[in-house]
Amino acid sequence: MYAQVIDEEITRVIDEQSLREMYSSTHFPAVITQAALEGFDNWYVVVDSTDLPEFDKASKKLEFTRYFNGTSVVGQYSVIDLSNAEKAAAKESRKSEVRYHRDNTLNATDYLMTSDLFNSFSSTDQEKIVKYRQALRDLTSQADPFNITWPSLDIESVTLKYKVEI
Repeated sequence: MYAQVIDEEITRVIDEQSLREMYSSTHFPAVITQAALEGFDNWYVVVDSTDLPEFDKASKKLEFTRYFNGTSVVGQYSVIDLSNAEKAAAKESRKSEVRYHRDNTLNATDYLMTSDLFNSFSSTDQEKIVKYRQALRDLTSQADPFNITWPSLDIESVTLKYKVEI
């Protein structure tokens, strides 16, 4: 990425192909360095940080900003506090995400409840299946949607095809 800086302000950011098209008569090197941009309308190589800081999604959010430090354009992530309205929206969004994965997990285990298959399990495993599916239905009653305890089926002969990773 490349940024044009005018009067210490970043005016636009473009990708390499766009920069090459903008200066089509110029033979830039394979990797366009800052030295290769000297004399080209205040263009700078953008150096973005790819490190994502850890943060509590219930009360914080990531913000990505770029700034000109005098010699290059740098992009970085910052963790900032959510407003009360944003916290409520984040909680509702997370509840929706939990419901979505809960519903998909229930749907993926519906086949276990068909009478032919269900009756082929031992009474202990049948009880595990019923309790597991009930625990899935009860997920949305957990107080903190950002700290959900997902149940496990614990039947060796059953491999769940839907894995929840949130």
